[in-house]
Amino acid sequence: MCFPQLLLLCAALIAGLVGPAPAAAARPPAETVVDVRAFGADPSGRRDSAGAVKEAVRHAKEARGPVRIVFPRGTYQLYPEQAELRELYVSNTVGPDEAYKDKRIGILLEDMADVTVDGDGSHLQFHGLMTSFAAIRSRNVEVRNFSFDYTTPKVVDAAVSDAGVADGRAYRILTLPVGSRFAVGDRRVTWLGETSPATGQPYWSGVDGMQYTQIHDPVAQRTWRANNPLFDNVAAMTDLGYRKLRIDYHTQTAPTDHGLVYQMRQTTRDTPSALLWESRDVTVRGLKARYLHGFGFVGQLSENITIDGNEFRTDPASG
Repeated sequence: MCFPQLLLLCAALIAGLVGPAPAAAARPPAETVVDVRAFGADPSGRRDSAGAVKEAVRHAKEARGPVRIVFPRGTYQLYPEQAELRELYVSNTVGPDEAYKDKRIGILLEDMADVTVDGDGSHLQFHGLMTSFAAIRSRNVEVRNFSFDYTTPKVVDAAVSDAGVADGRAYRILTLPVGSRFAVGDRRVTWLGETSPATGQPYWSGVDGMQYTQIHDPVAQRTWRANNPLFDNVAAMTDLGYRKLRIDYHTQTAPTDHGLVYQMRQTTRDTPSALLWESRDVTVRGLKARYLHGFGFVGQLSENITIDGNEFRTDPASG
């Protein structure tokens, strides 16, 4: 009960206790899901999906609020010819030679926010000289849950599967993994990248030991850098078929490296495997990276990068 002189005070107390009706809590914006198949991506792995992925990401960029780009489970082929192209200057990949300033990127998140790339357990197979994914000037990014590999990697793994002396000459037989391509001529071997369906030419090539070698002992589980003796003092070279290469030497001293694996590559890093540039709050989780082309994951002028729960390992079934 309020007496007249206390009427204003009571009204104030009642107003303070009851107050205005609370506003409805603001709901977070709904997530937009962009299915790459809707833009022509092929989860059967029979057709190139790079152009479709490019269009799906561009569409996602126009969405309001958080967006999730989904690769429904399958295998997706991505060739460089239809992928996004950007002029980029990345640490350790250009230097004074601008021949590699233009990068092809399979999944490009550029000037985006609150975006997730969800592989749904899919496998992405990259071809040629490509960056698998990049986040450029973006924030709150997550890339997750897919495996990826490259066809005919730019690293050649040559295992010495046999060695000895025959007819007065030392020899080695090298065994190459599936996908390795080479041509023999004039006592030299030319390693060949995958043939581009657009140009009919290999994406890359190299000769003999190329520029850099490390040696792996699969029994001792040791790997070290050393000079490459495979192509010294060569008398003859023969393609035996079935991914085997025989090298005969002028020397009569039997090689002692039976069972070792020579890992050979060029030293040019034409593009990073993945790039995070001028971005923040980026998480890469649950990936199976079977090969890192050119370089690793490069975070440049970025902050708050989380790399968690990923597997960096060649496919155990590949040899």
